[in-house]
Amino acid sequence: MDKNVISHLEAVRQWLSDNVVKIDDAAAIAVVDITYDPQTFRGCFVITADGVLLDGEWRFWLGDADGHTHISPPMFISPLGAPASYEAVEISDEQFASVLAQIRAVFPRIAPLGKRFTFLNSTVADRIIDWQAYEDTIARLPLPGDASR
Repeated sequence: MDKNVISHLEAVRQWLSDNVVKIDDAAAIAVVDITYDPQTFRGCFVITADGVLLDGEWRFWLGDADGHTHISPPMFISPLGAPASYEAVEISDEQFASVLAQIRAVFPRIAPLGKRFTFLNSTVADRIIDWQAYEDTIARLPLPGDASR
């Protein structure tokens, strides 16, 4: 392998080592400050570890093909020009499951694609099962650009 490539890989590894936040020993991880955009069916939130607010916005979106809400941690995109993305916050699998469960408690599953009157080209809105519960949920959340956030 080219020495320049190896040097760059080492620099990226060191940069990540210096900048990725690793949460190994937190007793409690909590989702806070959820913002949701009903136009895109996507939103963001931040987490706390043992009550300490962590930098970086996590993302979520409603209803992939399975109908479940999914999440993504904050990411570093192409650090030092590396053609890759890396998680900016690393938590354990158990902590990730806790964060996911907290978001899914706010946004329950919608109808999966191909089930109960949904089709492969169904929109997210077409797949919301309980519109009243959905509207009650989003009424409690700030919208993007909301000054109260």
